[in-house]
Amino acid sequence: MAIANLPRLIAISIASVTLAAALGAQAVSSVSTRKQPAQAVVAFPANGLAREALAFQNFSIAVAQETEPAVAAKANADQALQAINTDPLAPKAYAILAVANDDEGIRGEILEAAAQLNRRDLNLQGLVLEKHLGAQDYERTIDTLDQILRVHPSYSPEFFPVLAGALANQETVPLFADILDGSAVWHLRFLKFATRQRKALASLALLRPQISSADTDFDKRLVAALATQGDIQGAASVYDLAAGADKRGLTTGRLDWSDDFPPFDWQFVDEAGFRAQPSRDGNEMELFVRPGKGGLIAARLLQAPDGPFAIQIEHDIKPAHLREDASLVLSCTNGAGPVLTQTLDVQTNTFQVPALAQDCEYIALAIKARAWTGRSALRGTIKQISVLTGASAAN
Repeated sequence: MAIANLPRLIAISIASVTLAAALGAQAVSSVSTRKQPAQAVVAFPANGLAREALAFQNFSIAVAQETEPAVAAKANADQALQAINTDPLAPKAYAILAVANDDEGIRGEILEAAAQLNRRDLNLQGLVLEKHLGAQDYERTIDTLDQILRVHPSYSPEFFPVLAGALANQETVPLFADILDGSAVWHLRFLKFATRQRKALASLALLRPQISSADTDFDKRLVAALATQGDIQGAASVYDLAAGADKRGLTTGRLDWSDDFPPFDWQFVDEAGFRAQPSRDGNEMELFVRPGKGGLIAARLLQAPDGPFAIQIEHDIKPAHLREDASLVLSCTNGAGPVLTQTLDVQTNTFQVPALAQDCEYIALAIKARAWTGRSALRGTIKQISVLTGASAAN
C-alpha cells in the first residue's frame, strides 16, 4: 500500500466508525441523558453531557443520511460549544467543533487540546489520527492508533490495514518496535495480520529482532510468508532467531525430522493415502503411498554447503522391488532447476554433489514417491539423511 493512499484509507476508516456511532451515539451521563438528550437539555439546560449527546446524535444522524461531515458539524456547533461551556471535558463536542472549523490551524489546536483532556473517545482520537496522518507524522499516527486500539480493540479490522500500510514504509520500523511491546492485546494480533500483507513482510523481517511480543505461531507464519514470496534470506534470518542456536544455518551431519518451521524444517504431505510423518520417537520419517498416488511427499530447505558435498540417505522402503519409485531431488532456489535426481534403489545411498553455483545459496531437498495403479502400496521409513562435506563426502 502506497503511503500516499493512507490519508484516504484512514478517512474511510473514520467515516465507517462515525457511521457505526450513528447507530448508538448517546451521551454517558444519567439514563435520561443517554436515552433522551433533548428532554434532558430542556429539563436541565446546564447538563453539558446532555448537550454533547444531543449535538453528536444530530451530527451522526446527518452524516448517516449522507450530509457532508463539515456541514453537519457546523449545524451543531453552537450546541457543542454550549456543552463545552458547561462541561469542559465533553470529547464529542470538541470533535464536532474541530470538524466544523475550516481553518486547519485552529482545527489542529482544538484537537490537540481536546486530546490532552480525553484519550479514550474514539471519535476524537479518530480526528487526531486523521490530522497526524495528513501531516505524514507517522510517529504520532502509530501512537494514536495504539491509544485507540487499547480502548477499542473491536476496531482492529478498520485500523489494521492502516497500520500495515504504514509498516510497509521501512522507515517506520523503529516506531513500531517502540510500540509493539506486548502490553496490549492488539499488538500480537496485528503482527499476525501483517504476515498476510505482502508489502509489509520485508519490514516485519527487520522488526522481528527488535520485539519481544512475538510468539511461535507468528514466527512460523512470517517464515513461511517470506519464503513463499521468495525472500529466502529474510525468512532465514527470522528462522535463525526463532528456532534457536542449535538450528541456525546448516549443521552438517544427520538432519533431524522436525517440522516446526517449514520450509527450513520439514514440510510433510498429509493426504488420504499419501502421507509422510515423523515416527513417534522422532528418529525416522514414515511414509505411505496408496496405489494411484504420487508426487512430492516431504521437503525442506538447506543452506548450500561451500564446495562439493554428499547426501547420504538410509531407508527401509517396501516392497524392495519398487524402491526405484522413491527418489531424492535437490534443486537450487535460484530457479536453475534440479541439480540432482536419484532413485532410492538400495537401502543406503550416497550421492555426490559437485560444488554449486555461487548464486545457489539455498537448496531444496525433496523426497518423491509413487505407487502405480494395480501395484502394491509403497510404505516404509527413511531412517536418516545426512549432509557430508570435506573428507566425509569423498568416502
